[in-house]
Amino acid sequence: MAQQKTMSLLEFMERFGTEELCHQHLYDMRWPEGFVCPKCGVVDEPFNIKSRKLYQCKHCNHQASVTAETVMDKTKTTLHKWVLGSIFS
Repeated sequence: MAQQKTMSLLEFMERFGTEELCHQHLYDMRWPEGFVCPKCGVVDEPFNIKSRKLYQCKHCNHQASVTAETVMDKTKTTLHKWVLGSIFS
């Protein structure tokens, strides 16, 4: 099992202090080598649908999000709160 690093509240705010930073962290965790379409498997830069926080495959038009198929899927809770809860739980 991976060793968890202890993080102070100040370190948390620097790393995850905004919704955008939390979103980018989840993107990097889900697709560390770049976007891979969960439907067709094509590795390519997706269309970024910023208004809905979705990524659309240029090959098959499938739309994916950083929270799809996770416990955070379809949540109304902000990513900032999810990340805060996971670190300080």
